[in-house]
Amino acid sequence: MDEQKRTYALSLDALIDIMDETTDQCLLGRKWLENYAGTIFDSNYTISLICDMHSVNYKLFLEIERILEDPVFYEYEGEPDKKQVLLSPDDAEVIQKLMVSRYYVNDELNRLFVSTVLN
Repeated sequence: MDEQKRTYALSLDALIDIMDETTDQCLLGRKWLENYAGTIFDSNYTISLICDMHSVNYKLFLEIERILEDPVFYEYEGEPDKKQVLLSPDDAEVIQKLMVSRYYVNDELNRLFVSTVLN
């Protein structure tokens, strides 16, 4: 099948959950930078990762927000509560790459004992 003709889908609930997570992580990244930069982080690497955490989450939020401005929905027959948002190949690829980037940034921060979860 030609890649241009493919369509991908992600549940509306999953997209909203991702947006909630990205909001929390952006707030946490800002908190880390505003309150602790220059005090507990003596490593430029750690500060860089925190900036990356904020950046990738902010970009992910903006991409999903753009998609949800004019969504194309697919509903399972007989299950209207399971709405799927149809994604173009480009949109699916961007979301996938940002999610993978977020995973690796968070993993590295956790290895450095920097929390990536709001309490």
